[in-house]
Amino acid sequence: MKLKKVNMTLKVNRILALSVSFLLIGCEMEVNNPNSINYKNLNNPVTANALSNGSLLEIASGMGHMIAPYSVASDEVTWIGSRQAWGELNDGNYTNVANEFIDQAWGPFASARWTADNAVELIESFELGSYDANDLARAYLYAALIRVMIGDMFDDFVYSNRTVAGNAIGSENMFQVYDEAIELLNNAENIATDSDLNAKIIALRARAKYSKDVWYKVQPPVNTDDPYVNAGADDALAALTIGGDLFTWQMLYSGNSTTNDLSWQINGRLELAFSPEDGDAETTFSSDIRVQNVITEFSDDTDGTEYAPLTISSAKEMYLILAESELVNNQLETARLYLNTLRALDGLEADETTDVGELLQFERRVNLFLQGRRLADMYRFSQKSDHWLDTKDAVTSPGTFLPIPLIEIESNPNIP
Repeated sequence: MKLKKVNMTLKVNRILALSVSFLLIGCEMEVNNPNSINYKNLNNPVTANALSNGSLLEIASGMGHMIAPYSVASDEVTWIGSRQAWGELNDGNYTNVANEFIDQAWGPFASARWTADNAVELIESFELGSYDANDLARAYLYAALIRVMIGDMFDDFVYSNRTVAGNAIGSENMFQVYDEAIELLNNAENIATDSDLNAKIIALRARAKYSKDVWYKVQPPVNTDDPYVNAGADDALAALTIGGDLFTWQMLYSGNSTTNDLSWQINGRLELAFSPEDGDAETTFSSDIRVQNVITEFSDDTDGTEYAPLTISSAKEMYLILAESELVNNQLETARLYLNTLRALDGLEADETTDVGELLQFERRVNLFLQGRRLADMYRFSQKSDHWLDTKDAVTSPGTFLPIPLIEIESNPNIP
């Protein structure tokens, strides 16, 4: 009974997402009520664009929900409110499957994974030539994106299919989600004809390859003696060639699409705050212009407190991947050149004195602020949040990420 209830929630979320997509793109379908689209009506090539858009909408919601507990678990966001479950994450306790905010985020996030895969399956079933191939390429891209986020944020995960309960991937097998993402992105690249779409595909593939190698570094016991990775550099360079230095892919939120729960928790409910707090100029990190720019953009509530954007990938991340590759290959001057090129994008002076490894760590921290990368970097670079308690998972078991939560455990008979 519980499984049926959870899956019904996924179905409702999916239908609402697709409904909004149809309204936004003006797709001509014969439906009396656009908020109640029958599933069989999706088996039509005319829905390809709506299917990919609906997939993105679900991922936007899932990303906004899940990046909130992840960011609190790191040192980027801190708990200042009244809900103790945030404080638990803030302290470094991640293994409590009953944490209400991981539990709460699971529904939108798991729904996003299912919706993305379903969009791929449906569009692939259409006759070739009956739809724009870029719609299928986008569906592949979004299905890959949710997998990269799963690998970056979770210790384990499960793919369920509506009323069919899935099996846990297994903590030792989570590298597979990156392999799946890379395969999907290869498929997308083979059919995409839009240059902006191609830049997103290749940049995300660079991130997937890079994140897979980072995953190996942070598996307990975390490899802090050799923390750097050499992966994704070829794709990073290709993405820069296509997208240029101004390339940025952001997840945008609005009253016409969906909300960003992290934005609401920071700007609306005031349960969370940036850490270090706004205006704190005592450290180089908090006063860095890159960090301040993100805080300014994120805190702009002109159109509402729950609509701040989130960055998925950017040219800046590509330069970071390239610099780390050169560092691993002991090409320190080239690594520094990439990092200084990155700094120049924001009008900063070149840094010719800081140790290249230390400079890379700092540049990753400021340029990837609030992008769901920080916790893995903290582990492999032996960095700790001021809020972590010595008795909690982050300190006693470095390499611990978010668990499969209670809502899935109780509704899925395959999860012990």
